[in-house]
Amino acid sequence: DDHSVQMRVGVHTGDIIAGVIGKKGPRFQLFGSTVEYANIMESSGIPGRVQISDATYRWLNDGEHHYDFEECSVEVCGGRQKTWLVNKSKNQKARKERVRLAAQRHEEHALVTNISKMGQFATASIDRSNDSLKAFKKLEEATTKMLT
Repeated sequence: DDHSVQMRVGVHTGDIIAGVIGKKGPRFQLFGSTVEYANIMESSGIPGRVQISDATYRWLNDGEHHYDFEECSVEVCGGRQKTWLVNKSKNQKARKERVRLAAQRHEEHALVTNISKMGQFATASIDRSNDSLKAFKKLEEATTKMLT
């Protein structure tokens, strides 16, 4: 049971036009060649990876952002354009934050699993008991055991 999400992401740096379209159900929209280029990179990308344009790559390098990149290309308007796959961040602060978030997700998953098990135990206890006071006490005991 793999519940992971494998998204493709395309990023391009450039000018865009933005606006709200529609009267009944207004929606915020982005338009322009920058959006189209990013869309092409996303649709031709690799699941689980971020593909960025050469313009975005230069912007990140000029801003001294520290990432490990893999050069590739994509077909745009009848020609090949250089793009980059982002492999990982070399920034220590970002790496520490990723580790912290992963640990937090692991703790949350463990808590949800424990609560689910506790709910199954409480349901079984209540089903076996006609006395609601006894069932409530069993639920309270199970909750105390799970939280300590």
